[in-house]
Amino acid sequence: MTTATDLQPPNLKGSLADRVALVTGGTRGIGAAISRRLADEGAEVAAGYWRHTEPAEKFLASITAEHPGRLITLHHGNIGVARTAAAWCTT
Repeated sequence: MTTATDLQPPNLKGSLADRVALVTGGTRGIGAAISRRLADEGAEVAAGYWRHTEPAEKFLASITAEHPGRLITLHHGNIGVARTAAAWCTT
């Protein structure tokens, strides 16, 4: 099946250049798709995850390979905990 996303080439400069996107749950499923799309549009991506470290690290390797030179970071923790949320926003 072909989707509209498949038909659009990645935007190397992008409308989101010089922006940072924090995506909670950003390493799996819909969150991973959102992270990839934001990176396609030029954003630097901070992808959060709570569990499943190994798949998160595989996601990081994959998206970094797709977007060389773009800053993509992983952030572990439960965003529902104020201390974790504050730490994500200051790193």
